[in-house]
Amino acid sequence: MKTVSPYVKNVSIHVPLMNRTISTEYSINELNVEELNVLKSYTSLYGPPIIRWDNRLFLNVPFVDPKLSYSKEPIFDISVELSQAELESNLNKLLSHEGSNAFIIDRLAEWSIGGNRSLISFGKSFIGQVDAENMLEGQKTVRVDGRDFLMVYKTSDLLGFVLFVLIPKKAVSAPLDSYSRLSWILSGLSGFIILIFTVWIYSLVMQPLDKLISAFGQVEEGNLEVAVYRKSRDEFGYLYHQFNEMVKNLKSLFQQTYEQKTRLKNAELKQLQYQINPHFLYNSIFLIYRMAKVEDYKNIIRLSQHLGNYYQFITRNAKDEIPLSDEINHAKDYTEIQNIRFGDRIKVIWEQDDGDYENILVPRLILQPLIENAYYHGLRNKASGGIILIRLSANPSQISISIQDNGSELKDEEIAALQQSLMDVSGEIEVTAILNIHRRLQIRYGSNSGVTVSRGELGGLKVNLTACLKENRNVQIADC
Repeated sequence: MKTVSPYVKNVSIHVPLMNRTISTEYSINELNVEELNVLKSYTSLYGPPIIRWDNRLFLNVPFVDPKLSYSKEPIFDISVELSQAELESNLNKLLSHEGSNAFIIDRLAEWSIGGNRSLISFGKSFIGQVDAENMLEGQKTVRVDGRDFLMVYKTSDLLGFVLFVLIPKKAVSAPLDSYSRLSWILSGLSGFIILIFTVWIYSLVMQPLDKLISAFGQVEEGNLEVAVYRKSRDEFGYLYHQFNEMVKNLKSLFQQTYEQKTRLKNAELKQLQYQINPHFLYNSIFLIYRMAKVEDYKNIIRLSQHLGNYYQFITRNAKDEIPLSDEINHAKDYTEIQNIRFGDRIKVIWEQDDGDYENILVPRLILQPLIENAYYHGLRNKASGGIILIRLSANPSQISISIQDNGSELKDEEIAALQQSLMDVSGEIEVTAILNIHRRLQIRYGSNSGVTVSRGELGGLKVNLTACLKENRNVQIADC
């Protein structure tokens, strides 16, 4: 058994019946009664597993024959003496730092192995705390003899002792403190390098980039005279040169686009201005034919006069703009022709203020097509009682004209769709008479001018025409 563990110093078997003690160290001797009595006195069910006697440590195991229930005396006792030197040697192997200590104290604080007097005293007082709080193992920082230690302890219930290992706190924290100082030095050095690098990057990249961004901002605001320069022939020098070339090309392109749009608007204005419905001419000639058959010469004269004035007006193309009074007279020629055609079926009412219609110039054909729209779309199925109400108001800053009928042809959804088409700026929808005039007015007077549609007071479609006169080509006034 002695060779099984290095911690076993001697194994003895005490046989009282033979009055002999058999040991690995002394072979067979006379029974050591004193040793046996001491071991028997400590050995119990609740006693400490390890017994200290005569500065020696023992493990005692009595053997009682269960068949002899009348006898409580053991047949023999096996006592194992532990090697304190070997235990202390192995405790020293746990010490990895200078000033460290490792020691064992039994739970009853009767014996200890390793450690100095002050540490043993501290350990014995700490064991009481371990038992009271049932803390069988753990670690904590303690102070012994004015020194701070990191203490690790573990309790063995089987052997009834507590193992303590105390390491000086400085031994643990010294490398950490060294690394901490090194970390602070490296952090400071890194921060300084980053600061220098940031300043260098800013002067090398951000300043030229900010200058370029500022130039782009000026171009965005419409300044096409901006230019940027750089002495060094690096990437930013190339970017600056390309930016200046881009601005020059952009300025040239803007000029070309402006001239092209101006020519396009003029062409579109003329094209839209002379869009005429040929059916009106066919219907008027057929009406003259019918009146001639019934010899209604008075109305033939009236119709011929108004028809001549009508076509004289639309075929005269010397001027792009005419006095508003001429545009109104042309519309009245048209309504007189329609009055001869429809008779009492449709009544036209004109309401006009005292504005200076003679001296206000407007694009041609902005009023008659709207009245024609009321006849052919609002009242085409009106057998009688049709009404077209035309209101005109003019002053030096604005023209307002409204044409409404009492027809019931258009539903609210159709009116909303028509208004939506007037708001569509894509130019991809079909050009109608109303949209035609709306676009011409916006080309001529700006985005605040144009045509809007809604449900009128008479129950039919109401078309409102607005022209803001106090506008120039580039600037609009908000008082319109």
